[in-house]
Amino acid sequence: MKIGDGMRKGFTLIELLGVLVILALLSAIIVPSVTKFITQAEVQVDDSKIKSVETSARNWLAGDNRLLKMDSSAFPCYVSVSTLVQDGFMDKELQQSLENNYDSSNLKVVIRHDDDKFSYKFYYEVSSEIPSNDCSNY
Repeated sequence: MKIGDGMRKGFTLIELLGVLVILALLSAIIVPSVTKFITQAEVQVDDSKIKSVETSARNWLAGDNRLLKMDSSAFPCYVSVSTLVQDGFMDKELQQSLENNYDSSNLKVVIRHDDDKFSYKFYYEVSSEIPSNDCSNY
């Protein structure tokens, strides 16, 4: 900024360009970092949703003495997210959140029973790993 006898007050073009260069450099450094943190947060939210759905399936299987009604030939089988919500084992909000990203007819949890141990895996798309047995039919 030049101030003197008869000189105008203000910034020169070079000073303004210098500020713009500094701002561009700062944004080039900051934006990728912020984007990385946002992506990591989205992945953590998705992982949390998957664990919630799998826990809901675990609770659904344990509820209403379902395990006593099912023999080992029933496994592997699947339970749909809509069944978990309908039976009160999962929040409708979680279902809606999943349906915003995926086709609701494909949201299923596959339950396997091997060596007296149960495993739960969430699927959000058509897969050959999803058995044809619907656990809710037992």
